Amino acid sequence: MQLHCFVNKIIISIVFILTYTGFQLPIVFAYPEPEPGSTYKSLGHYNTDRYITISGISAGGAFSMMLSFIHSSFIKGAGIFAGAPFPIALVALEKFWNFGNFSAMTTWTDHLAHKGWIDDPYKNMRNNLGAFIYHGSADQIVPKFYSEMNLRQFEHYGVPRTKNMISKVPSGHCYPINATGGSEFDYRLCSIGLYNAVCACGYAGIYDMFSFLYQDKYIAPTYEPGTSGHLFKFNQDEFFDSGSAKKHGFYPHGYAYVPFRCRPETGIKCRLHFAFQGCSQSLLDLWVFKKPPSFILETGYLEVADANDIIMVFPLSWIDPKNMGLNLFGCFDIYSHTDPFRIKFATRWGYQPLAVKRMFEKVAFGKIFSRDEFPIAESEKLDYKNTKTFGEKLTLRYVKQALMETLRAVGQLGN
Repeated sequence: MQLHCFVNKIIISIVFILTYTGFQLPIVFAYPEPEPGSTYKSLGHYNTDRYITISGISAGGAFSMMLSFIHSSFIKGAGIFAGAPFPIALVALEKFWNFGNFSAMTTWTDHLAHKGWIDDPYKNMRNNLGAFIYHGSADQIVPKFYSEMNLRQFEHYGVPRTKNMISKVPSGHCYPINATGGSEFDYRLCSIGLYNAVCACGYAGIYDMFSFLYQDKYIAPTYEPGTSGHLFKFNQDEFFDSGSAKKHGFYPHGYAYVPFRCRPETGIKCRLHFAFQGCSQSLLDLWVFKKPPSFILETGYLEVADANDIIMVFPLSWIDPKNMGLNLFGCFDIYSHTDPFRIKFATRWGYQPLAVKRMFEKVAFGKIFSRDEFPIAESEKLDYKNTKTFGEKLTLRYVKQALMETLRAVGQLGN
């Protein structure tokens, strides 16, 4: 491998890891060994729509963005909270300074669709329910232009409805909820996203997102969460061919919530939504407090589920012991840590995107159909033939050129 390629990989890995962990430094080397997924019940079959909506924050928002394009044939709406555009990792791995270049994003997306490695976004996204883009004005973790690019990308591929909630609420890097922070009874300040990324802002971001996606079919919640349905742990191991979710950056179990009216015996057809956490977001809840993650219990997902007959699935990411250096904080795979520096992670056959599709199949159809049929040889990696030599990159002239290209790319977002 050429030296300049290696350096490029190190740079982009550091940037993505630091960006999506918020520089949190939990003691990951002493994390408790979780029980195997087989300890928990299997995700069941329910009477649901044959499509899903998704949402996520930070790396979970970037993963939701990624899934929206990879699986656009059955993902029909998305709420992206401070996530990155797709496929930013491929763009940055090829040429780091292009990470803010919108045309580079669409070129890569079109290439993946042309190869058949992702679903066709031009064909599928015109039938989308919509895209909800949120970014707090006090977010100090993820740059605002990521969310601006997300909005632009959805519009480029024909999503008929978008809602721009960028810098409309003075929140930090967090899910805003309809509560007032700052008192001795509420630790959640609006401008500060703590370990669980939930903040009290007097604005219910999750409510607003579902209201936008479902429009006149949306019913505002009127009662407390958890009073009608069942929140339970489910086995995530069964969705990986290796039989081990941990090997591919997933925790052995995830959570699912089934409202009372969505039980199989009722015969009621329900909607289906998947929600994805940010890096490190569940570490303390799962390790120390021994409870379901705060983003599940406190943000409004369960209230909305009860009021609107929506089955909620919460896959959980975790530290990947095989690639500890690339997934130190338990992020969803948005930068190839499950298959380092190969294209597969950003295709329908990536370990994590495939697992999510299998979860959808299990709930909606009762069995798993999808197989890992990745067509590229394991030895084939990203094409770096257009990158310059390491010696050229060290020259001041080249550094200046790269910087100017980056600034011009970022500047395009305001046009």
